[in-house]
Parts: sequence; C-alpha cells; structure tokens
Amino acid sequence: MKGYVYIIAAALLWGIIGPLSRLAFDQGLAPMEVAFWRAALAWLFFGSHAMMAKTIRMRFKDLPMVLLFLLPGRQTP
Repeated sequence: MKGYVYIIAAALLWGIIGPLSRLAFDQGLAPMEVAFWRAALAWLFFGSHAMMAKTIRMRFKDLPMVLLFLLPGRQTP
C-alpha cells in the first residue's frame, strides 16, 4: 500500500508543475529562472533524503566522470 501512496503523490506533484510554472511566469520570472529553481528544489529534497538515509558517498574512481559531467553544465557569462 505504501508504494501506491508514493506513486500517487509523485503523479500529483508532477501534475502541478505546469500550473506552478504558469504562476511563476505570470509573476515575471524567466523560463530559465523557473528551471533553475525547479532543479535547485529537487536537488535540495534529494540531497536531504540521501543524507538522512546515509547514502551520500562517491567512490574515488567515479570522481573523474563526475568532473567531466560538470563541464558541459557549467554556465559561462
């Protein structure tokens, strides 16, 4: 039963992305800024969950790939 509740909650949260984005756009936020805040909030929730579950760890051999992944996502002025 717990899994069904999680799936329904995820679907409801996914469903309100559009209306909340529309509200943000109506308040004058740019699409890139809305995308940034959506990603930042998602990272905050994921990071909090991972810290509480004590699953934050990275193997040293994975570090070069993580750093390589950061390069294309880096924004230049």
